[in-house]
Amino acid sequence: MALGFSKEDTLRGHRLKYLRKEIISGQSRWSIKQKLLNGEYDWWPESKDVDPKRIGEYIREAAETCMYETQVARDEAKSVHLERYLDLYRKCDAANDRSTARQILSDIAKLMGLNEKETLAIETTSYRVKLI
Repeated sequence: MALGFSKEDTLRGHRLKYLRKEIISGQSRWSIKQKLLNGEYDWWPESKDVDPKRIGEYIREAAETCMYETQVARDEAKSVHLERYLDLYRKCDAANDRSTARQILSDIAKLMGLNEKETLAIETTSYRVKLI
């Protein structure tokens, strides 16, 4: 037992780590599952003896973790860029450079998604009238 984790927990973490690598490298979930069912990965050679439903659960968990990690990284990058834009805006404002400051504000709005067009969902309803 390492650091209070059971052998199953560390083995699960090991498998999820490699599954995430496969997903990030561009492998489809279907191809990963097929390779696992055929025992083609050396990091999980006994996978061909595992229930396909359990393999699907592993892949699903790894994919959800990838989505979360990607969103966190995107949010962090967004905040860094926002801070840089704000610093540039302050410098332009102090130098009384209005045109550049306005352009920076426009870029900040794009970064924050404020310039995106709003879409309306229009649904049509049709009626049938039967005249007697």
